[in-house]
Parts: sequence; C-alpha cells; structure tokens
Amino acid sequence: MRVPLLVNEEQQMKRVWKRVGNGSIILFFITVLLCVSAESFGTDGAGSGDIHGVLELRSLKSKSFGSFSEGDARIEIRSEEVIDGLFQVEVEFDQLVLKALIDRENELAILDGFDKKTGLDSYIAREDRAILKKLDIELSQALEKADPSVEQLEHVVSIWAEYPLTLDLTLPVFAHKVLSIESLCHAMGQAVRATHDDGDFDRGDDESTLEKAYVSPPEWGSCAAADNTWFKVGGRWDCVEPDHDPAIEEAKGNCFGNCGAGCSGTGRQMTQDCHDHDQCVRNGHAIASAWCNDEFVSAADDELNAPDCDAPGGTHSPGVEAAGEKAENGIGKDWKLGRLRMMIEILEGQGSASHKALTSGSEKALGDLHAEGIAYLRTRIVIGKIGRLVENMESGEIDYFMESDSQKKRDKVLERIEGIGDEVNVLHQKMEELNKRKDRVESIIKELNLIREEAAH
Repeated sequence: MRVPLLVNEEQQMKRVWKRVGNGSIILFFITVLLCVSAESFGTDGAGSGDIHGVLELRSLKSKSFGSFSEGDARIEIRSEEVIDGLFQVEVEFDQLVLKALIDRENELAILDGFDKKTGLDSYIAREDRAILKKLDIELSQALEKADPSVEQLEHVVSIWAEYPLTLDLTLPVFAHKVLSIESLCHAMGQAVRATHDDGDFDRGDDESTLEKAYVSPPEWGSCAAADNTWFKVGGRWDCVEPDHDPAIEEAKGNCFGNCGAGCSGTGRQMTQDCHDHDQCVRNGHAIASAWCNDEFVSAADDELNAPDCDAPGGTHSPGVEAAGEKAENGIGKDWKLGRLRMMIEILEGQGSASHKALTSGSEKALGDLHAEGIAYLRTRIVIGKIGRLVENMESGEIDYFMESDSQKKRDKVLERIEGIGDEVNVLHQKMEELNKRKDRVESIIKELNLIREEAAH
C-alpha cells in the first residue's frame, strides 16, 4: 500500500516540477517520489519480522572480507587497516560501490560512492539502504569477537544505512573526539530536548522540537509504526507517526538518541547530534529527505567516535565546560582545512598507485584494467571535490543544507534537487553508451563464432 507523501515534501516536489518543466529528468523525479513515499517517516522498509540475511565474514590480522546475501541481493564487503590507524572500507553492490577511508589518528574520514561501471557519482537508493540496515544488524552481533577492521566496517555501514538521497556521497567526516561529540550516556533513560530545522521551521520552534525525547536503551523496545517510536498523545503513549505536531512533546523507544539506524551497533552510542537526527527523521521527514541532511552530517562523526555507554568510561559526560566550548567554538576552520589537505595527500598516494598499476598492467585481464581505471578516475574526482571544499571553506561559502535561514535553505535544497536530476541524466546517458558498446561487442563475438563454425566445416 502506498504511504502518502508528507505535505511539505509533496509541495516541494510540485514546486520543483513546475520550475523544471523538462521531461529529461522525469525518470529521476519518479524515483525520488517513490523513495520518499515508500519510506514514510524515517524508516527504510526493513520490517521487524524480516531482518536477517546471510553474512559470510573472514577476519585475518587487520583485515576482514566476505559477503552478505539477502534474497536475490548480494554485496561484497572488505575492510583493512592499511597502515596503523588508517582503515579502508569497501562495500560493493552490483552497480554501486561505497568506499571509506578512515584516519583514526588524525580524526578524519572520507566517505565516497560511485557507479561501478562508469566511476561517476551515484546515489544510495531505498533498496540499498534496506540491505545495508540488515547488514548492519548482522555486523553489530559480531562486534564483540571481531577484528578492529570489522568495527570500522560496522560504523560506516551504519552511516550509509541512513544516508539521505540528496546528499553527495563524497563526504568528509571531521571526527574530533572532544569538540564534535556531546555524549548523552549520562542521560540514559532520561528526557532530553531534541530539535531540527527545515524549510518551514527553525531549530527550537515548537513544531520542530520535542521537549522530552527520552534517551532510549535497546531494552525499551519499539512499536509497530513506520518509525518504530512511541509518542505521547493526549496524555498516553501511542504508536503514531507525527508530522511537526506542536501538541506532541514526548517520544521514546527504538533506541532514540543512538547513532546509526535504530538500535545498530550496541544500541548505546548516545549523543546529542544523533538525538536531534532521530527527532528529524521521526517527526515529519523521511530518511531520504533533504531537510535532515545537516542533522545527518552532524551525527556522522558521532557514529565513528562516540563512546559506547556500556564500555569502560562510556558514561563520561562532556560536562558543562566541554559542552560550552563545543557550542561556542566548534571545530576550528583551520583544523578542518589541515585535515582535508592531509587527506588529499593520502588520496594522491593512492591515485599514484592506481595509475602505476594501470599503466604497467599490459598482461592483466580486461576486467582488472577496467577496475584500476575506475579506481584512478574516482580518486581524481574525489581529490577535485575536496579541493573545491577547501576553496569554499577558505572563502566562507555555506553548504546548501547548513543554511540557517529557512527560505534560503528551501531555495538551495530545490536547486540541489534539480542539480541531482542533471547528474542522473548524465549517468543514464553513460549507461546507455556502455550498453551500446556491449551490444556491439556481443554482435562481433556472435559473428566471429559463425565464421569460426563455417571455417571448421
């Protein structure tokens, strides 16, 4: 059964449709509409009854690899500590490749995703998120006896399992262990304010704020609604799906405040940023919604670095002074720029290695050469993106989803959606070209076989 679009998001799509007036991106907008309508309020179709797939995972020293299968879908997974503190993670679908480079020592990660055949930008679709969520559940259960490489794999899979459709898959994550994390371990089971902003409401507005969102441990369970969360309506707890209702001020369940999808990981990695993101996607917006992109980005570094509340020292609260320092100063621009330039150097090294393998690979199979070529192309694309980000940060340009003014944010989000439509068009054209080349090669092979048969007679 089709779940109706939220009013705000339906109006948003209509506005975009009128402004575009172009049939070239019809396929893309149909896809977006289907994704948002089917996901509803922050869920991704991974129901509580069918949550398990088949995980095959082998761990050697500092390296883990294997596969995950669920129904007809199968993905390959790899995670390796390439040097001390530097992890490389890869999750490969049939058409989509997701990669992450995690520098634990320097508190920075670069996430990326691209089309497997072309190396061009791609997107995590609803069905991809659903299988990533199930993979995350299986990895979470294996964490206690796992190699550190599996822990890093679980962290980034948990991030990708909630990745918004409209957010570029090339994402720097600044993971400062002190200034970027406000732990809520000390507030487990207690009510903590949660808020978000969007194109209609600002942070702190009654419609976009829950005054009492309870930091919910896994044993509190969940309900059967699409967002699996209880909300207090008319003085009693009910399993509903609110949409910015100013009369609703309390919520609990489904590991509210935990970093990652639902009760992923241990279900006890609680922070303020993850608390706010949960409030956004469970109070009127789908996970695919662009309105929760800023909350998602703020929570991504917490997923990588926030303490497990059950681990030794996990109940540590940042305290008033640390929280105040975070609110006042945040992570300094110079610190971020330094980390980005450092990551560019690492990527340049990887690009040189890919280029060397490509140019010296005359005896390699065609498929291996293609993979090396895609790896080199993608590295150059990511370096270019990070370079532009450095330039934007130096000039003080604001990311489209971080705009504080609600009307400007709405305009920038609509502009971003139109831009994605153009990107999908390019990707679609490239895929058509590849299919034409494939058809031509198959035709040549077929004709060659006929000639071979004729010559054999």
